[in-house]
Amino acid sequence: MVDENQTLTWDAAVQLLDANFHFRAPAGTTGRTYRASPNGPALTISQAGQALEVQLPKKVDSLAGEPLSLPGQSIRYSVSTVGELLHCIGVLTDNVKKDVAYKTAHEFETGNSGMAVKQPLNTILYGPPGTGKTYSVVLKALSIVDAKDYGLEVSADVYQELKKRYDALVRDGQIAFVTFHQSYGYEDFIEGIRPQTEGGQISYAVRDGVLKAIALAARENWRKSIASDKETLDDDALFERVWQELADTLEEQADGKVKVTLYKGGEAELELGQTGKNVVVSLPGYKTTYPISKKQLKSLWGRRLEVARPSDTKLYNRSFFWAVLEHLKEIAANAQPVAVQPEALKPYILIIDEINRGNISKIFGELITLVEEDKRLGEPFEMTVTLPYSQGDEEPFGLPPNLYLVGTMNTSDRSIALLDTALRRRFEFEELQPNPSVLKRIELDADVDLPALLDAINERVEYLYDRDHTIGHAYFVGVKTLSDLERVFRRKVIPLLQEYFYEDWSKVALVLNDSTGRFIEQDVRVPKGLQGSDIDSEPKPRFRVKDSPFLLDAFQNIYSGQ
Repeated sequence: MVDENQTLTWDAAVQLLDANFHFRAPAGTTGRTYRASPNGPALTISQAGQALEVQLPKKVDSLAGEPLSLPGQSIRYSVSTVGELLHCIGVLTDNVKKDVAYKTAHEFETGNSGMAVKQPLNTILYGPPGTGKTYSVVLKALSIVDAKDYGLEVSADVYQELKKRYDALVRDGQIAFVTFHQSYGYEDFIEGIRPQTEGGQISYAVRDGVLKAIALAARENWRKSIASDKETLDDDALFERVWQELADTLEEQADGKVKVTLYKGGEAELELGQTGKNVVVSLPGYKTTYPISKKQLKSLWGRRLEVARPSDTKLYNRSFFWAVLEHLKEIAANAQPVAVQPEALKPYILIIDEINRGNISKIFGELITLVEEDKRLGEPFEMTVTLPYSQGDEEPFGLPPNLYLVGTMNTSDRSIALLDTALRRRFEFEELQPNPSVLKRIELDADVDLPALLDAINERVEYLYDRDHTIGHAYFVGVKTLSDLERVFRRKVIPLLQEYFYEDWSKVALVLNDSTGRFIEQDVRVPKGLQGSDIDSEPKPRFRVKDSPFLLDAFQNIYSGQ
């Protein structure tokens, strides 16, 4: 437990707040800002001489049960103990736990109870087939986006509305969906080299994979959410600014070109390459083009003060490099710090279906470490890596704190015990089991108790095999008639049981409580040509699914028969 009477120092106050809040601005020379939720109000702590000072927005302070200030007074508070600081935090969170070990990152308020619920950055929904994992990721994603716990089951009308919003977020790039498989690799997920045609020539360029693409979008939003009122530009940031301004200018031109001046006064034309990571220089009247990569220009930019003439570039095609560099310097001369309005922090979500079917070490590579919550950008143990293909082209890569990974896993496909250990340590697991109660609202045109039927089947499967190979309720959700139910059994349930029991038809019959051939027919006749042989003395039964329609009493017998 936290000693509320403990005297606060600057370091201790910062650590205490770090434990309570995740969405925060970087430390400055005078203070540090924290948010209890992505779009919530901010709390600022700073040093005031030998004391510590906490500042809260007036609208928050006025809602406190015991306001920390009187009306009309400044809402800056001097704090000297842990208890006083926790009281300030309580104004923002309503339900502050004094033991900060339990009050960690990513806590939001539900729309119903107002109690805080934890939204982990990395989650895997796992369970047997047919338990609605792919269905549930929509609700999981919207729970993260709305900071509201929708659970994993809602009415059909509510789900349709949520699905429309989910689809819109996918189109906007805030949610991405990918399915892992045995051939999926690092080049698809992180980045890889892909061929492309430019000017009739085949070249190879680095393409961002699905994780890197959404991570970069999330990182941009995160940085804008913690931006200060004035943007300060270091050398790399200034280069990125002028490069982006050049790219925007080229895209705005009708012919996609601008003119640059060569060292001796001539002119060349500049256009953007197909990947957006290089420019192409050409001379009017000549077909030959000269590509210059962003990576090369960034390296040259770092020593631009040393480059007075083309020979100083120490590069091939130095006249073109010099001309492009001079053009960038002209853009930079007009680039001034601009007013920046912080954006609202948005969660970005990558859904990975069938996450256990991929080769995790092959797909994630060195990024598996960056998945951990405390290794994200802005965290106490922040880590970044230099990606192998794009090294030098951009800053070291890290995963931002507003990127959520949600996976699904079918336990009948591969046991959770066999999942990659490194991945298992970095994810939280949420189990989805068959839910027969969902079937109660189905109006069937026959006297069949679907919840009891599913319960009976799964009880036997769990006894004969294990709980990871039970059958989910989703198989029966669309059933309206007895013929629908027969089609589900004939095309889905029975083939699945065959797979589970490796063609051991006797166990399939046991699961269906079928000893009289209602579903599975047995034939013990000895084929012609084998009669009278040694095999004839020990006839082997042959099984097959009954061709004629399954009768009503066959389904009723599954749960009511002896």
